[in-house]
Amino acid sequence: MFTIKGGCQDMESFPDECLLPSTITTLRIKRLPNLRSLDSKGLQQLTSLSDLDIGKCPEFQSFGEEGLQHLTSLKSLSISGCHELESLTEAGLQRLISLENLQISDCPKLQYLTKERLPNSLSHLSVDKCSLLERCCQFGKGQDWQHIAHIPHIIINDELY
Repeated sequence: MFTIKGGCQDMESFPDECLLPSTITTLRIKRLPNLRSLDSKGLQQLTSLSDLDIGKCPEFQSFGEEGLQHLTSLKSLSISGCHELESLTEAGLQRLISLENLQISDCPKLQYLTKERLPNSLSHLSVDKCSLLERCCQFGKGQDWQHIAHIPHIIINDELY
């Protein structure tokens, strides 16, 4: 596990060239007040990454041009406290063929999850304190419902669907 936490107040984006070893399985990015994006070029070589946690990065807005699509070993993605994040459509979640668990909380501006069906491997989706996204994921009628209806365990604000 590798954690990038606080102390990097000036860090606005993930480096273009990642200096982390490709064998890292867990990456936690926490309490970076000025982090705006994760450039996928810096993440592409993390081919063993199975768990990515981004939290308390209030200025975070984007996963970069290529998103997360190269992280084909990713099983768990957690995003919380990213107050400027508006969309996950560019993240390429539908291409994460190993993704099993997706947790999103306290992202008040987040309103778009995906434009395509999320992967069949996804078995747990949790959305909490994201009022705009919650509307999109409403049972049977939200605009994203057709892309998530196949997920066995969907929890929105502590309510199981």
